[in-house]
Amino acid sequence: MADERIDALIRRLDVQAEPDAGFVTSSTSMLVGRVQVARVQDASRLGRIRRDLRLSLALAAWPRVPQPLAIVAIIFLLLLAGLITALTIGRVLTPKPVPPNGPLIVSIVGQLWSLDIESGGAGAIGAPGENAVHVSRAPDGETVAFWRPDPDGDQLTFMEIVTHDRRQSVLDVAVRWGGCTDTWSPDSRWLASDVTIGGINRILVIDSRTGTGRFATPEGMIARCPLWSPDGGWLAFTRESSTGSRSLAIIRTDGSGQRDISGLGGSAVSGPDSWSPDGAWIYFDASRSGVGRVYRANVAEGKSTPLTPASILAVAPAASPDGTMIAYIVGRPVGFDLYVANSDGSNPQRVAEHATNLGWSADGRYVLARWTPPGEAGALAIVSPDGSGFRVIDPPSHAVCPEVLGSCDVGWGQARP
Repeated sequence: MADERIDALIRRLDVQAEPDAGFVTSSTSMLVGRVQVARVQDASRLGRIRRDLRLSLALAAWPRVPQPLAIVAIIFLLLLAGLITALTIGRVLTPKPVPPNGPLIVSIVGQLWSLDIESGGAGAIGAPGENAVHVSRAPDGETVAFWRPDPDGDQLTFMEIVTHDRRQSVLDVAVRWGGCTDTWSPDSRWLASDVTIGGINRILVIDSRTGTGRFATPEGMIARCPLWSPDGGWLAFTRESSTGSRSLAIIRTDGSGQRDISGLGGSAVSGPDSWSPDGAWIYFDASRSGVGRVYRANVAEGKSTPLTPASILAVAPAASPDGTMIAYIVGRPVGFDLYVANSDGSNPQRVAEHATNLGWSADGRYVLARWTPPGEAGALAIVSPDGSGFRVIDPPSHAVCPEVLGSCDVGWGQARP
Protein backbone atom coordinates (compact mmCIF):
# COMPACT_ATOMS: atom_id res chain seq x y z
CA MET A 1 0.00 0.00 0.00
CA ALA A 2 2.83 2.42 0.87
CA ASP A 3 4.55 1.74 -2.48
CA GLU A 4 1.33 2.50 -4.39
CA ARG A 5 0.85 5.83 -2.54
CA ILE A 6 4.42 6.91 -3.22
CA ASP A 7 4.05 6.00 -6.89
CA ALA A 8 0.82 7.99 -7.15
CA LEU A 9 2.45 10.98 -5.46
CA ILE A 10 5.39 10.92 -7.87
CA ARG A 11 3.04 10.82 -10.84
CA ARG A 12 1.26 13.96 -9.57
CA LEU A 13 4.54 15.90 -9.36
CA ASP A 14 5.39 18.08 -12.31
CA VAL A 15 8.93 16.71 -13.02
CA GLN A 16 10.66 15.42 -16.11
CA ALA A 17 10.81 11.67 -16.65
CA GLU A 18 14.58 11.80 -17.39
CA PRO A 19 17.18 13.33 -15.02
CA ASP A 20 18.90 16.54 -16.00
CA ALA A 21 21.97 15.94 -18.22
CA GLY A 22 24.08 18.42 -16.29
CA PHE A 23 23.25 16.65 -13.05
CA VAL A 24 24.30 13.31 -14.55
CA THR A 25 27.62 14.72 -15.82
CA SER A 26 28.55 16.39 -12.53
CA SER A 27 27.58 13.34 -10.48
CA THR A 28 29.56 11.00 -12.73
CA SER A 29 32.71 13.13 -12.58
CA MET A 30 32.47 13.24 -8.80
CA LEU A 31 31.86 9.51 -8.33
CA VAL A 32 34.30 8.08 -10.90
CA GLY A 33 37.36 9.35 -9.04
CA ARG A 34 36.10 7.90 -5.76
CA VAL A 35 35.37 4.56 -7.37
CA GLN A 36 38.83 4.38 -8.92
CA VAL A 37 40.50 5.19 -5.61
CA ALA A 38 38.39 2.53 -3.88
CA ARG A 39 39.36 -0.06 -6.49
CA VAL A 40 43.06 0.68 -6.03
CA GLN A 41 42.74 0.45 -2.26
CA ASP A 42 40.74 -2.78 -2.41
CA ALA A 43 43.35 -4.35 -4.68
CA SER A 44 45.84 -4.57 -1.79
CA ARG A 45 45.47 -6.47 1.47
CA LEU A 46 46.34 -3.35 3.47
CA GLY A 47 43.65 -1.37 1.68
CA ARG A 48 41.04 -4.01 2.42
CA ILE A 49 42.07 -4.05 6.09
CA ARG A 50 41.57 -0.27 6.29
CA ARG A 51 38.16 -0.59 4.63
CA ASP A 52 37.05 -3.28 7.06
CA LEU A 53 38.20 -1.23 10.05
CA ARG A 54 36.28 1.81 8.82
CA LEU A 55 33.16 -0.28 8.38
CA SER A 56 33.53 -1.79 11.83
CA LEU A 57 33.94 1.63 13.45
CA ALA A 58 30.92 2.94 11.57
CA LEU A 59 28.95 -0.09 12.73
CA ALA A 60 29.95 0.54 16.34
CA ALA A 61 28.88 4.18 16.08
CA TRP A 62 25.48 3.35 14.64
CA PRO A 63 22.99 4.02 17.45
CA ARG A 64 20.71 1.08 16.64
CA VAL A 65 23.47 -1.51 17.01
CA PRO A 66 23.79 -2.93 20.53
CA GLN A 67 27.14 -2.11 22.07
CA PRO A 68 28.11 -5.75 22.83
CA LEU A 69 27.48 -6.72 19.20
CA ALA A 70 29.57 -3.79 17.96
CA ILE A 71 32.47 -4.75 20.25
CA VAL A 72 32.34 -8.35 19.02
CA ALA A 73 32.37 -7.17 15.39
CA ILE A 74 35.38 -4.92 16.01
CA ILE A 75 37.32 -7.68 17.78
CA PHE A 76 36.56 -10.14 14.96
CA LEU A 77 37.70 -7.75 12.26
CA LEU A 78 40.86 -6.86 14.17
CA LEU A 79 41.72 -10.54 14.54
CA LEU A 80 41.03 -11.08 10.83
CA ALA A 81 43.24 -8.14 9.92
CA GLY A 82 46.03 -9.47 12.12
CA LEU A 83 45.82 -12.90 10.54
CA ILE A 84 45.95 -11.48 7.01
CA THR A 85 48.91 -9.28 7.94
CA ALA A 86 50.80 -12.21 9.47
CA LEU A 87 50.20 -14.36 6.39
CA THR A 88 51.32 -11.56 4.10
CA ILE A 89 54.53 -10.93 6.05
CA GLY A 90 55.24 -14.64 6.19
CA ARG A 91 54.81 -14.99 2.45
CA VAL A 92 57.18 -12.08 1.81
CA LEU A 93 59.83 -13.33 4.23
CA THR A 94 59.65 -16.97 3.15
CA PRO A 95 62.26 -17.55 0.44
CA LYS A 96 61.03 -18.78 -2.92
CA PRO A 97 61.65 -22.53 -3.18
CA VAL A 98 64.60 -23.43 -5.37
CA PRO A 99 63.69 -25.91 -8.09
CA PRO A 100 65.54 -29.23 -7.91
CA ASN A 101 68.22 -29.83 -10.50
CA GLY A 102 66.95 -33.27 -11.37
CA PRO A 103 68.94 -35.86 -13.28
CA LEU A 104 71.54 -34.94 -15.87
CA ILE A 105 70.77 -36.97 -19.00
CA VAL A 106 73.63 -37.84 -21.35
CA SER A 107 73.95 -40.04 -24.42
CA ILE A 108 77.12 -42.11 -24.69
CA VAL A 109 77.49 -43.93 -28.00
CA GLY A 110 73.69 -43.81 -28.35
CA GLN A 111 72.99 -45.19 -24.86
CA LEU A 112 71.09 -42.89 -22.49
CA TRP A 113 72.42 -42.42 -18.96
CA SER A 114 70.97 -40.62 -15.95
CA LEU A 115 73.50 -38.94 -13.65
CA ASP A 116 72.85 -37.63 -10.13
CA ILE A 117 75.25 -34.73 -9.66
CA GLU A 118 74.92 -34.61 -5.88
CA SER A 119 75.39 -38.31 -5.09
CA GLY A 120 77.51 -39.21 -8.09
CA GLY A 121 75.19 -42.09 -8.97
CA ALA A 122 74.74 -43.07 -12.60
CA GLY A 123 72.52 -45.58 -14.35
CA ALA A 124 71.64 -46.52 -17.90
CA ILE A 125 68.10 -45.79 -19.05
CA GLY A 126 66.39 -46.87 -22.21
CA ALA A 127 67.24 -49.79 -24.44
CA PRO A 128 70.82 -50.76 -25.32
CA GLY A 129 71.79 -49.85 -28.87
CA GLU A 130 69.02 -47.29 -29.12
CA ASN A 131 71.21 -44.84 -31.03
CA ALA A 132 69.70 -41.93 -29.13
CA VAL A 133 71.33 -38.60 -30.00
CA HIS A 134 70.65 -34.86 -29.73
CA VAL A 135 69.29 -35.20 -26.20
CA SER A 136 67.24 -32.57 -24.36
CA ARG A 137 65.53 -32.87 -20.97
CA ALA A 138 62.31 -31.19 -19.86
CA PRO A 139 62.59 -28.55 -17.07
CA ASP A 140 60.49 -30.65 -14.67
CA GLY A 141 63.01 -33.49 -14.92
CA GLU A 142 60.42 -36.09 -15.93
CA THR A 143 60.80 -36.39 -19.70
CA VAL A 144 63.72 -36.66 -22.11
CA ALA A 145 63.54 -36.09 -25.86
CA PHE A 146 66.03 -37.54 -28.33
CA TRP A 147 66.43 -38.14 -32.05
CA ARG A 148 67.35 -41.29 -33.91
CA PRO A 149 68.84 -40.97 -37.41
CA ASP A 150 66.83 -42.72 -40.09
CA PRO A 151 67.23 -42.78 -43.89
CA ASP A 152 63.55 -41.94 -44.28
CA GLY A 153 63.69 -39.00 -41.83
CA ASP A 154 65.04 -38.59 -38.31
CA GLN A 155 62.73 -39.94 -35.62
CA LEU A 156 61.92 -37.92 -32.48
CA THR A 157 61.04 -39.84 -29.32
CA PHE A 158 59.81 -38.69 -25.90
CA MET A 159 60.57 -40.97 -22.94
CA GLU A 160 59.59 -40.76 -19.28
CA ILE A 161 62.81 -40.97 -17.28
CA VAL A 162 61.40 -43.05 -14.41
CA THR A 163 58.95 -45.39 -16.18
CA HIS A 164 60.69 -45.45 -19.59
CA ASP A 165 57.29 -45.01 -21.27
CA ARG A 166 57.75 -43.78 -24.85
CA ARG A 167 55.84 -41.66 -27.31
CA GLN A 168 56.93 -41.26 -30.93
CA SER A 169 56.41 -38.00 -32.75
CA VAL A 170 53.70 -38.14 -35.39
CA LEU A 171 54.67 -35.74 -38.16
CA ASP A 172 53.04 -35.29 -41.55
CA VAL A 173 56.38 -34.79 -43.32
CA ALA A 174 59.86 -36.29 -43.05
CA VAL A 175 62.37 -33.99 -41.35
CA ARG A 176 66.01 -33.98 -40.37
CA TRP A 177 67.38 -32.61 -37.13
CA GLY A 178 68.78 -29.20 -38.06
CA GLY A 179 71.87 -28.96 -35.85
CA CYS A 180 70.81 -26.69 -32.95
CA THR A 181 69.90 -27.75 -29.43
CA ASP A 182 66.19 -28.44 -28.91
CA THR A 183 64.52 -26.34 -26.20
CA TRP A 184 61.50 -27.02 -23.99
CA SER A 185 58.63 -24.74 -23.04
CA PRO A 186 58.60 -23.63 -19.38
CA ASP A 187 55.65 -25.95 -18.63
CA SER A 188 57.62 -28.98 -19.94
CA ARG A 189 54.99 -29.85 -22.54
CA TRP A 190 56.24 -28.45 -25.85
CA LEU A 191 59.55 -28.95 -27.63
CA ALA A 192 60.92 -26.50 -30.19
CA SER A 193 63.36 -27.96 -32.68
CA ASP A 194 65.44 -26.72 -35.60
CA VAL A 195 64.68 -29.14 -38.46
CA THR A 196 65.32 -29.19 -42.17
CA ILE A 197 62.63 -29.92 -44.73
CA GLY A 198 63.31 -29.58 -48.43
CA GLY A 199 66.79 -28.28 -47.61
CA ILE A 200 65.46 -25.30 -45.59
CA ASN A 201 65.72 -24.92 -41.81
CA ARG A 202 62.42 -24.23 -40.03
CA ILE A 203 61.27 -24.16 -36.40
CA LEU A 204 59.05 -27.10 -35.50
CA VAL A 205 56.99 -27.16 -32.28
CA ILE A 206 56.00 -30.63 -31.02
CA ASP A 207 53.51 -31.59 -28.31
CA SER A 208 55.34 -34.07 -26.05
CA ARG A 209 52.04 -35.65 -24.96
CA THR A 210 50.55 -36.37 -28.36
CA GLY A 211 53.64 -36.32 -30.56
CA THR A 212 51.94 -34.00 -33.07
CA GLY A 213 53.78 -30.98 -34.40
CA ARG A 214 53.36 -27.76 -36.32
CA PHE A 215 55.73 -25.27 -37.91
CA ALA A 216 56.05 -21.96 -36.08
CA THR A 217 57.96 -20.19 -38.86
CA PRO A 218 56.52 -19.64 -42.34
CA GLU A 219 57.45 -21.64 -45.39
CA GLY A 220 60.40 -20.17 -47.26
CA MET A 221 61.91 -18.40 -44.24
CA ILE A 222 65.25 -19.83 -43.08
CA ALA A 223 64.92 -20.06 -39.31
CA ARG A 224 67.34 -21.78 -36.93
CA CYS A 225 68.13 -22.38 -33.26
CA PRO A 226 64.84 -21.81 -31.36
CA LEU A 227 64.73 -20.55 -27.78
CA TRP A 228 61.57 -20.44 -25.65
CA SER A 229 60.55 -17.29 -23.77
CA PRO A 230 60.04 -17.49 -19.98
CA ASP A 231 56.28 -16.95 -20.33
CA GLY A 232 55.97 -19.64 -23.00
CA GLY A 233 54.37 -17.31 -25.55
CA TRP A 234 57.31 -16.55 -27.85
CA LEU A 235 60.21 -18.20 -29.63
CA ALA A 236 63.51 -16.50 -30.38
CA PHE A 237 65.47 -17.77 -33.35
CA THR A 238 68.12 -16.89 -35.92
CA ARG A 239 66.66 -15.62 -39.17
CA GLU A 240 68.84 -16.05 -42.24
CA SER A 241 68.30 -14.10 -45.42
CA SER A 242 68.79 -15.38 -48.94
CA THR A 243 72.15 -13.57 -49.03
CA GLY A 244 73.39 -15.38 -45.90
CA SER A 245 73.14 -12.54 -43.38
CA ARG A 246 71.72 -13.58 -40.00
CA SER A 247 69.73 -11.61 -37.44
CA LEU A 248 68.01 -12.36 -34.13
CA ALA A 249 64.22 -12.51 -34.33
CA ILE A 250 61.21 -13.47 -32.22
CA ILE A 251 57.86 -14.92 -33.18
CA ARG A 252 54.75 -16.04 -31.31
CA THR A 253 54.30 -19.77 -31.03
CA ASP A 254 51.27 -19.54 -33.34
CA GLY A 255 53.44 -17.98 -36.05
CA SER A 256 52.31 -14.36 -35.64
CA GLY A 257 54.13 -11.22 -34.56
CA GLN A 258 57.50 -12.00 -36.14
CA ARG A 259 60.08 -9.19 -35.86
CA ASP A 260 63.84 -8.75 -35.75
CA ILE A 261 65.29 -7.54 -32.44
CA SER A 262 69.09 -7.71 -32.72
CA GLY A 263 69.53 -4.41 -34.55
CA LEU A 264 73.06 -5.36 -35.68
CA GLY A 265 73.42 -4.63 -39.34
CA GLY A 266 76.21 -6.52 -41.09
CA SER A 267 76.70 -9.02 -38.25
CA ALA A 268 76.54 -12.79 -38.23
CA VAL A 269 74.31 -13.88 -35.36
CA SER A 270 75.04 -17.46 -34.35
CA GLY A 271 71.76 -17.96 -32.49
CA PRO A 272 69.87 -17.01 -29.31
CA ASP A 273 71.52 -18.78 -26.40
CA SER A 274 69.61 -17.68 -23.30
CA TRP A 275 66.58 -15.57 -22.32
CA SER A 276 66.63 -13.64 -19.04
CA PRO A 277 63.99 -14.89 -16.57
CA ASP A 278 62.16 -11.55 -16.62
CA GLY A 279 61.82 -11.75 -20.40
CA ALA A 280 63.60 -8.43 -20.99
CA TRP A 281 66.88 -9.66 -22.53
CA ILE A 282 68.11 -12.32 -24.92
CA TYR A 283 71.79 -13.24 -24.76
CA PHE A 284 73.59 -14.31 -27.92
CA ASP A 285 76.90 -14.00 -29.73
CA ALA A 286 77.57 -12.44 -33.09
CA SER A 287 80.59 -11.93 -35.30
CA ARG A 288 81.35 -8.44 -36.55
CA SER A 289 84.57 -7.81 -38.49
CA GLY A 290 85.52 -11.42 -37.85
CA VAL A 291 85.47 -11.23 -34.02
CA GLY A 292 82.82 -13.03 -31.98
CA ARG A 293 81.41 -11.06 -29.05
CA VAL A 294 78.70 -11.65 -26.47
CA TYR A 295 75.65 -9.39 -26.79
CA ARG A 296 72.30 -8.98 -25.16
CA ALA A 297 69.27 -7.73 -27.04
CA ASN A 298 66.54 -5.64 -25.46
CA VAL A 299 63.41 -7.47 -26.57
CA ALA A 300 61.09 -4.46 -26.30
CA GLU A 301 63.39 -1.95 -28.00
CA GLY A 302 64.99 -4.21 -30.62
CA LYS A 303 68.51 -3.01 -29.78
CA SER A 304 71.63 -4.93 -28.76
CA THR A 305 74.54 -4.06 -26.50
CA PRO A 306 77.97 -5.76 -26.52
CA LEU A 307 78.96 -7.26 -23.16
CA THR A 308 82.52 -8.29 -24.02
CA PRO A 309 85.33 -6.24 -25.59
CA ALA A 310 86.17 -6.51 -29.28
CA SER A 311 89.75 -7.46 -28.42
CA ILE A 312 88.84 -11.02 -27.33
CA LEU A 313 86.86 -13.86 -28.82
CA ALA A 314 83.83 -14.47 -26.54
CA VAL A 315 80.88 -16.70 -27.43
CA ALA A 316 78.24 -19.11 -26.07
CA PRO A 317 76.55 -17.07 -23.30
CA ALA A 318 74.00 -18.49 -20.85
CA ALA A 319 72.05 -16.54 -18.22
CA SER A 320 71.81 -17.84 -14.66
CA PRO A 321 68.33 -18.92 -13.51
CA ASP A 322 67.94 -15.80 -11.34
CA GLY A 323 69.14 -13.52 -14.15
CA THR A 324 71.99 -11.92 -12.19
CA MET A 325 74.93 -13.56 -14.01
CA ILE A 326 76.00 -14.96 -17.34
CA ALA A 327 78.47 -17.68 -18.23
CA TYR A 328 80.37 -17.69 -21.54
CA ILE A 329 83.65 -18.87 -23.03
CA VAL A 330 86.70 -16.88 -24.10
CA GLY A 331 89.12 -18.07 -26.77
CA ARG A 332 92.71 -18.96 -25.97
CA PRO A 333 95.53 -20.08 -28.32
CA VAL A 334 94.14 -23.61 -28.12
CA GLY A 335 90.55 -24.07 -26.94
CA PHE A 336 88.50 -21.95 -24.57
CA ASP A 337 88.23 -20.89 -20.93
CA LEU A 338 84.95 -20.62 -19.02
CA TYR A 339 84.03 -17.19 -17.61
CA VAL A 340 81.25 -15.87 -15.37
CA ALA A 341 80.23 -12.19 -15.22
CA ASN A 342 77.38 -9.99 -14.04
CA SER A 343 74.38 -9.91 -16.36
CA ASP A 344 75.55 -6.59 -17.85
CA GLY A 345 79.00 -8.04 -18.59
CA SER A 346 80.77 -6.34 -15.70
CA ASN A 347 83.19 -8.07 -13.33
CA PRO A 348 84.18 -11.00 -15.59
CA GLN A 349 85.98 -13.84 -13.83
CA ARG A 350 87.57 -16.97 -15.25
CA VAL A 351 86.16 -19.98 -13.40
CA ALA A 352 87.68 -22.88 -15.36
CA GLU A 353 90.49 -23.34 -17.86
CA HIS A 354 90.15 -25.48 -20.97
CA ALA A 355 86.38 -25.64 -20.60
CA THR A 356 83.34 -24.91 -22.78
CA ASN A 357 79.93 -23.77 -21.56
CA LEU A 358 77.00 -26.21 -21.31
CA GLY A 359 74.71 -23.97 -19.24
CA TRP A 360 73.50 -23.68 -15.65
CA SER A 361 71.84 -25.98 -13.19
CA ALA A 362 68.24 -25.12 -12.24
CA ASP A 363 69.27 -23.93 -8.76
CA GLY A 364 72.07 -21.73 -10.12
CA ARG A 365 74.73 -23.42 -8.00
CA TYR A 366 76.67 -24.92 -10.89
CA VAL A 367 77.80 -24.25 -14.42
CA LEU A 368 78.08 -27.40 -16.51
CA ALA A 369 81.11 -27.58 -18.76
CA ARG A 370 83.04 -29.85 -21.04
CA TRP A 371 86.57 -29.93 -19.64
CA THR A 372 89.22 -30.44 -22.34
CA PRO A 373 92.74 -30.26 -20.87
CA PRO A 374 95.53 -30.64 -23.46
CA GLY A 375 96.40 -34.23 -24.24
CA GLU A 376 93.32 -35.71 -22.53
CA ALA A 377 90.02 -37.01 -23.86
CA GLY A 378 88.00 -34.58 -21.77
CA ALA A 379 85.12 -35.03 -19.37
CA LEU A 380 81.96 -33.38 -18.12
CA ALA A 381 82.55 -31.12 -15.13
CA ILE A 382 80.69 -28.70 -12.88
CA VAL A 383 81.99 -25.55 -11.20
CA SER A 384 80.42 -22.94 -8.92
CA PRO A 385 79.95 -19.46 -10.41
CA ASP A 386 82.66 -18.12 -8.08
CA GLY A 387 85.16 -20.63 -9.48
CA SER A 388 85.16 -22.96 -6.49
CA GLY A 389 84.18 -26.61 -6.30
CA PHE A 390 85.40 -27.68 -9.73
CA ARG A 391 84.54 -31.37 -10.06
CA VAL A 392 84.78 -33.88 -12.89
CA ILE A 393 81.69 -36.00 -13.51
CA ASP A 394 81.98 -39.62 -14.59
CA PRO A 395 81.63 -41.06 -17.16
CA PRO A 396 84.05 -39.30 -19.53
CA SER A 397 82.36 -37.11 -22.10
CA HIS A 398 84.50 -37.59 -25.18
CA ALA A 399 81.60 -39.62 -26.60
CA VAL A 400 79.11 -37.01 -25.34
CA CYS A 401 80.78 -33.97 -26.91
CA PRO A 402 82.80 -35.18 -29.90
CA GLU A 403 83.96 -31.65 -30.80
CA VAL A 404 84.91 -28.62 -28.73
CA LEU A 405 82.00 -26.61 -30.09
CA GLY A 406 80.01 -29.51 -31.50
CA SER A 407 76.66 -30.81 -30.38
CA CYS A 408 76.90 -32.15 -26.83
CA ASP A 409 74.45 -34.94 -26.11
CA VAL A 410 73.54 -33.75 -22.64
CA GLY A 411 70.41 -32.19 -21.13
CA TRP A 412 69.81 -30.65 -17.70
CA GLY A 413 66.50 -28.93 -18.34
CA GLN A 414 67.95 -25.46 -18.90
CA ALA A 415 68.68 -23.51 -22.07
CA ARG A 416 72.31 -23.83 -23.08
CA PRO A 417 74.52 -22.62 -25.93
